[in-house]
Amino acid sequence: MASIVIVDDEIAVRNLITKVLTMGGHEVRSAGSLEEFRSILEAVNVEIVLLDVHLPDGRGDEAVPDLLARDAHLRVIMITGDSSLETVESAIRNGAFDYLTKPFNTEALRHVVSQAGADRLRAITQSVDERNPVRSVTSQRRLAGFSRQVCSVNLAIDRMAKLPDTPVLIEGESGTGKEMAARAVHELSERSKMPFVTVNCAAIPKPVMDGELFGHEHGAQAAHPETRKGYLELADGGTLFLDELNEMPEHLQDKLAAAMTDGVVIRLGAQCARPINVRVLAAINTGTRNSEDGNGLTMAIKNHFADNNIAMPPLRKHPDDIEHLAYIFLREKSLELNKKVYGFTDGILNFFRDYSWPGNVRELKNVVERLVMLTSPGAAMIDEECLQSFCFQTGNDLELNPALQNGGGGNRRVALRDFGGDHDELIPLEESERNYLRKALQILDFNKTQCAAQLGISRSTLQRKIRQYGLE
Repeated sequence: MASIVIVDDEIAVRNLITKVLTMGGHEVRSAGSLEEFRSILEAVNVEIVLLDVHLPDGRGDEAVPDLLARDAHLRVIMITGDSSLETVESAIRNGAFDYLTKPFNTEALRHVVSQAGADRLRAITQSVDERNPVRSVTSQRRLAGFSRQVCSVNLAIDRMAKLPDTPVLIEGESGTGKEMAARAVHELSERSKMPFVTVNCAAIPKPVMDGELFGHEHGAQAAHPETRKGYLELADGGTLFLDELNEMPEHLQDKLAAAMTDGVVIRLGAQCARPINVRVLAAINTGTRNSEDGNGLTMAIKNHFADNNIAMPPLRKHPDDIEHLAYIFLREKSLELNKKVYGFTDGILNFFRDYSWPGNVRELKNVVERLVMLTSPGAAMIDEECLQSFCFQTGNDLELNPALQNGGGGNRRVALRDFGGDHDELIPLEESERNYLRKALQILDFNKTQCAAQLGISRSTLQRKIRQYGLE
């Protein structure tokens, strides 16, 4: 747990934050001024500071550069009660990690502190690695998330990594991160310095799959007349990852099982066997299983994997990780595009939590990256307007605002199709927003307070848009 200091001149704020973070196991100290905070810095190692903008003896945002010059790994989270975010955005450009606006909820507080701690650890690990290239960066070789399901997967990865010769079968729906798990097993194992070869069995034409996997001698395969090593030989000493193994023909599955048993391969057209030292990791897509053919694997290949399985959970089974993952993807894409997008509105986060994510983590990543690309220049937050624009541009039927209440008291989902227009047609964004607001108001019987809350905007903003679009 982290060593944290809260710097705020309001005793009630300090007490609230201290209570929440102490319950989370953190070591928390507090200060009412910059001078008091600097005294704490002299006495203890501080990892994270929650720093108010307005303090009795100076401005917290202006102190950020000096604090980071003293400790580059210190993570500064700004606290502000200002309605304008210009001050904290300036502080973030100067190196602050993130910010909280008063009043904030405890979930947001815990989340940003968790993010700051993880980011600090990554930075320290990376700096140590740059000085000592032999040391491996294990923090980047785990699946991101704090849920029980993700922790269970990471424990399985650690366990399998300690068995460098054991075949492992990774099962899960499309987009759950099966290849990422396989790569983590490899990189945490004794084979990490050797090749990691990835093969998508579904992408190889079946007539040439034998030669691609096991190699072939000169003239043995018409498509490639020259002598070639197969993937098993190319991965010699390291790891071969066979994605969608159930797409491999049964006779080749049995041939693969024999190669794994004997530790040799026989190229097409060859008279002798060649020794190999390869660990085989494989994945199957459980979303395409057929009840009649089980998982599409032969008994010979199943016996090799036995109980050495890693089950990748679908994202809908660990929704507590969605916000954490979304922020990771947000930061990565923002850095890549040199944008200063720092977060999501409450409406977007509510949508993320309630959407079913049939494409799992891959879909979440793609959506967040596209939303970052669609933000206006200078925008600091991803809002509902970005999401509407995304849906209309891509024709994606992501459901917007799934928590709107209707007059009958039940919950109903308000999908993109509810707001007019055809998915195959692009209509002006202004028209889509007008349709969006009109439908939302109708669903809520023109209760403007509820409507503003559900849409994640202020009541004054809602009233202005109602006048703008003539919806009164």
